[in-house]
Amino acid sequence: MKLIASILILESSSILYEGLAQVLQPAQHARKVKQIFSFQELESCLELHEDSVVLINPYSVQYNLKEFQQLRSKYLKVSLIAFCHWHVDPKIISQFDAVITVQDTPEMINHTVSQVIQAKKGDPISQNLLLSDREIEVLQLLAQGFTNKQIADHLNISVHTVNTHRKNISQKTGIKSVSGLTIYAVTNNYVTIDQITLAH
Repeated sequence: MKLIASILILESSSILYEGLAQVLQPAQHARKVKQIFSFQELESCLELHEDSVVLINPYSVQYNLKEFQQLRSKYLKVSLIAFCHWHVDPKIISQFDAVITVQDTPEMINHTVSQVIQAKKGDPISQNLLLSDREIEVLQLLAQGFTNKQIADHLNISVHTVNTHRKNISQKTGIKSVSGLTIYAVTNNYVTIDQITLAH
């Protein structure tokens, strides 16, 4: 895979940045990994390297929503990944291309970044990473707060089959937690924020 110019990380905590930079295996993805401290600094970097992937602490977006939305509309080629380490409004999360969390394993983080870079470059994504129609149905119901038993009843399948679908979904997405899968479902347009809100 051809390397992108850079991975920019908008995160004020040096400890979180250093840990993420170590996990990212920059040689695998980009020519450099750089810490950014503000949206203004980020915009300056993007003017030079529009083929970047940006990891942003979405908590900072809550206080800079206007700047974030302007950046999003101005740099259409830039991929944005939310780097979550506490609860953030799902409406903000839905504006990102992907999500990683501090609970994710290094393999899961690198998998997500690789998928974003592949999608960005238009590379074909392996067929075995695509969710089947039934897996999408299970994911949608899971994101709406259904239990395994409720999903089984709703789809007229066994709980064992639901568990198998959930296992396959986790393997394909690299995400194990229900909250992570919910964010994945929203960011990939399998469910809307309203569907989640109405379910809870």
